[in-house]
Formats: sequence, structure tokens, C-alpha cells
Amino acid sequence: METKNGRRKRGGIAYHAALLAVIVFVGCPPQQPAFTVQPQSQAVNPGDAAQFIVQAERADSLQWVKDGTDIARAEVPVLTIAAATKGDEGAYLCRAKNTVGYVDSNIAYLTVNDPPSITVQPAPVETTLGGEASLSIAATGTAPLQYQWYRNGQPLASATRAEIQIVSARLADIGIYSCEVTNVTNQTVVSTEAALTLSGYPAQGIAFTHVPAYGTQNDLYGVVYGVNPAEYKVVVYNETSWGYWVKPFIVADPSVSLSCSELDAEGSNWVCDVTTGPNDEYALGYVACLIPIGLVPPACGGNNGDWGGVPCPTEPDIDGAIGKVVVHRPARTINAFGMNWEVKSSPAPVDPGQHLFSADPNDVFVDENGYIHLVSRYRNSQWYSVEVASEQSFGYGTYVFQVQGLASPNDPNRTLGLFTYDTETTLATHREIDALELARWGNALDPMNCQYTMQPCTQCPGCDLCHRFALDDTQDFTTFLVWSEGHIEARTYQGDYLNTPPPSSALVAQWVHDGADVPAPGAEKARMNLWLLTGKDPSDGLEEEVVITGFAFQQEPPWNGGEGEGEGEGEGEGEGEGEGEGEGEGETPLPEISQQPASQVVNPGATVTFQVVASGGVQPLTYQWYKMIGATSEPIAGATSAALTIQNTTESDETGYFCRVGNATGPVKTLRTASGEHNPSKPTG
Repeated sequence: METKNGRRKRGGIAYHAALLAVIVFVGCPPQQPAFTVQPQSQAVNPGDAAQFIVQAERADSLQWVKDGTDIARAEVPVLTIAAATKGDEGAYLCRAKNTVGYVDSNIAYLTVNDPPSITVQPAPVETTLGGEASLSIAATGTAPLQYQWYRNGQPLASATRAEIQIVSARLADIGIYSCEVTNVTNQTVVSTEAALTLSGYPAQGIAFTHVPAYGTQNDLYGVVYGVNPAEYKVVVYNETSWGYWVKPFIVADPSVSLSCSELDAEGSNWVCDVTTGPNDEYALGYVACLIPIGLVPPACGGNNGDWGGVPCPTEPDIDGAIGKVVVHRPARTINAFGMNWEVKSSPAPVDPGQHLFSADPNDVFVDENGYIHLVSRYRNSQWYSVEVASEQSFGYGTYVFQVQGLASPNDPNRTLGLFTYDTETTLATHREIDALELARWGNALDPMNCQYTMQPCTQCPGCDLCHRFALDDTQDFTTFLVWSEGHIEARTYQGDYLNTPPPSSALVAQWVHDGADVPAPGAEKARMNLWLLTGKDPSDGLEEEVVITGFAFQQEPPWNGGEGEGEGEGEGEGEGEGEGEGEGEGETPLPEISQQPASQVVNPGATVTFQVVASGGVQPLTYQWYKMIGATSEPIAGATSAALTIQNTTESDETGYFCRVGNATGPVKTLRTASGEHNPSKPTG
């Protein structure tokens, strides 16, 4: 039903009639292309292929673009560069087009790796043995760069940086060096060669890489450098106390496999069996020479397996050898007084004394106080001597030895030596200067038990290079050796004066020698030994122990600046060593002895007079005569003049006598002992 206003009503509901408009879509509107796979950046080596890959939807065409420029004939999803060069490096993208428009892919970069190139070559370098050295190069190329250094054509382990730093140069560091540089391109460039040399050493030679421990039967290892190993061989000699013995010839062979991890396997390695004979494990050292294959070296005790020959008495020198290396091997090393000491050992009799020398820790040791103990002991049915030597050579200066008093006087068949000695010199005297020898040389009745000596001196007394005197060796004593050009001075004081200036009142003996015969320094070491005389056992059959409580080396003797501070009465401010509280500025002049007392032989009941003549020093002089009782001495009551007279002599008077002459202010000087002996015949008349 139609109502007024044109509205129709249906079921009571009015509504408007309208036209029905229908929109019909016949298809979607066109859209731009879209990339579903983007190109990826990449780096390739020169000559390698590179590919960029895309996938795109709704694309009518594709166009690859490099650095903003279309690439000709590059209208495919996969862009392939068959052999990349540096010219191919750049920014790549793909442009997809259709009727609506175009869209660009992400940018992908192509990098062509740079091969290594050395811009700075290594330069030759010279250093000293133990000095610093470095070799370096500079290189460019795609990082990271890998470096490998070579010495004499052999790669050096851990030498994988642009620079080699050598902190302490060895003989084995001598050689021809080069460096190889590589990187991701798998291309390698090698530097020019550069030589590393040590001042005073040739460019070719030999070195040890492993020395077996004393007393073991392990092999000796080494390395040769700067040579073609196929053209050379190594000959080795054992050093013993009785000469040098040859060992088998070993051809230097770089293919030798070394099993010990501590050995240096770089270069041309060699190995030698150095224990082919009896007691070889106790060799004191080794000499190794690098010689041409065709050269025949000295036999030195063995030739073609025959070991019955005579060893070489001195270190072998081989004409034609291009390298030589020597190593000394102490049995043990101990540390005392702030330095290392080498302990002497010998399984066969050697000098001094032609006895065995022990390195047993029970015979030579350092106690909790840092003191060195030297014990001459009976073991394995034999008597042993002992000796230690400083690792360091000191040269000119002042040597100070401090010794604890012995439990009993030194046996007349034993000698305690405190001295310098050079085992490496060709000098017959070996630069031996005895700061003190505590020795009676087998004569138990000799009241003089000490001497200072500069070699050569075959008998003391009896030469101008020694001075004998008496010392109470049951009390602590300190002995000084002052050595300078053309000058030697030795002094011994009763007491401990390692760290304090000794007073003149403690002076026991003094000796000065000046002359052109005083040796110049070489490779001498400070030494301390306790040894038995040749063919002798201790007269008392007892072991003996000596305790060295101090050793020091200093440039000046302590008495150069005054001899300490007195604490007695008086001011002591003048020259020399006053006894008061003042500090002396110089040394009190000691008396000079112009006439020594002379030994005499008399008949029982005779009268003996010993006379001493002295002058100089601070006047008046004082005198005190002493009588030797064994190794000690006692002052003679009332014997205080320049002459000592003994009336009605008996056998009890037969001993040594000496006089100490002093200044009125206190210093005294020990004089050479004189002995009085009885004629064994009975008096007549």
C-alpha cells in the first residue's frame, strides 16, 4: 500500500523506495614490483666468482645497477661476476619495473680482498751477546694478516707478529731471518732476508740447547746455525779434571726429533751420547765444535772406538772449525751471601792435593743463618776434600772472608784456602792470590799456621811472594784481600768484621806486595776450599768442619776512611783510631819492623835471646812477647821489652815465640814468629 508522500507501508512499517546501485569490479588495480629475496653483500678473493641473487613479484623487467650506473646486459635475477677484480668492487642493487613503476632492492656491496704486500722490509741488525735486538716489517692487505718468521729457512715457533723482539740475544739467535705474510686471499709474500749478528761472533756457529744434569747419563743436545747441515758435523769433548775426551761424531741433521719439551727444536739440531766411558756422568763440562764433514779432529783419548788413548790436557782448538761452544757444569750450585757458588766435584783424584772432591749436600751446605759449611769427610772408604767457587768474577777490589772459629786447631795435613783462581787462563799462575791459607803443610810443630801468597811461590817461607804468621784459628777471624793494579795487600783480624770496620787492636797480620808481577784481572773466581795434602790423611783421623760466616766484595777496604770508633777513655779526634768517643779520620801509623826475631838451636841449659827492632808510628812503642802453645799463644809475663831472654832452657821451652809491637795509644802489630829448638845432644863439660 502506498501512502501519502510516496512512502509505502508494509505490515505497518513505512519505508522509501530507492534505486539500487550496483558497483561491479572487473579486476584489482596495477601495483609496483616487490622483492622477496634481497641481494647480499660479500667479499671474494681476486679471480674468484661473485653472485648477487634477487627474486621479485610483479616485475616486468629487472636491471642491475653498480654505483648508480646500469650494468649492460644485466637483466636477470642472478648477477654473476666470473672473476672478480678490484674494478668490480662497489655498491650493487637490482631495479624491478612494471607499468605502474619501479622499485630498487637493498644495496649489496662487493669487496675484493687485497693480497698481502710488504711495504717495509726487515733491516740487518747487530747486537751483543745478552743484548736486545728486533727485526720488523710493515705490510698491507686485507686484515687479518698472518706473519711467520724464519731463521736459516726454519720457522720460528711463536714468531707470528710483524716484529721479533729478542730480549737477551743468544748464539742460537745468529742467522738469516725472513718473514712470510699471508691473509684470506691465500696469497703469500716473503720479505727480503736480513742477518742478525752478535758483536765478536761469526755469522755461522754452534750452540747447546740442552746440557744434561751433573751425575746423569742423558744425552747432550745442540743446534748449528748459518750452515747447510748436510755439509757439516759436530764433534764433542767431555771436560774432566784430568783432561778432555772426544765423544762420537754426530752429523747435524734438521730431521732429528727431540722428545724433550724444554729443548729448542728450531734450526739444525744434533744430539751426542756423552756417557760412553766410565765416570762420564761426572764431566765438568763440554766442548762442541762445528767442522766440515771431511775434517778429522783431534782424537783426545779415543779414536775409532778405541778409548785407551791419552786425553788432551787443554781445551781442544780445531783448525778449520767454523764454530765452537763451551759449557762448564758444576756438580751443584748453592746460594749464600747474596750470590751463587759452584760446588766442585771429582770422582777421581785432582788438585789441590790429588784427592777426591765431594759435592754431597752433607759435605757442602748452607745453614739457616746463610753460612756455608765445608766438611772434609770420610765416606766410601776414602777421604774427600771440598771447594766452592763464586759464579761471578769480581776483578780489582777488596775481598772479605769471615770464618767461625774451628772446634779444634786445624789438622796439620789439611789446608783451608780463601783465594782467587782462574781456570780459563793460559797463565801458569792461574791468577791465584791467597787471601789466607790456614796450613802447617804437614808439620804439626810449626807454630806459624797461616800464610798470604801470590803465585808463583813454590815454598813459603822461601820466596818473596808470601808471608807466614800465627793465627788462633779456634777464634773467629776475618781476612781481607785488597787487589789493584800492581798492588796486593792482605790483612787478617781476630773477630768478625764483615760489616764493621776492624780496629787495629784486632790486627793479627798484614802483608803488602807491589810490583809488575801482580796479575791483571781475567776470569778468576773467589774460592774457598778445605783440602788434604797429597797422599795424606788427617793426622788425627777426624773429620773437620769449617763454617764460613760471611763473604763480601767491595771496591775499597774499610780502613781507607778510618778504622772505627773507640769507646774507651780519651777523645781520639786526631789522626788514626783514637780510643775515645770521637771517630778517627785516618789510620794510626803502625810500627815498622826492621829486624825480625831469628830462630835458634841451642843446647839444654843455654841462654837464648830473641831481639826485635821496630820504629815509626806514634811513640812510645810497647812490646809484648808471646809463647806458642799448640795453635794458640799466651803472653809471657814481664816480657815487655824489645828483647826476650830465656835462661837455663829446657825442652819445655822448645816452641815458637813472637812479639807484638804497639803504639802507646793501643794499636799493635803481629810479628813473624821465631822458634827456639834444642840440640838433641846432651850438654858436655
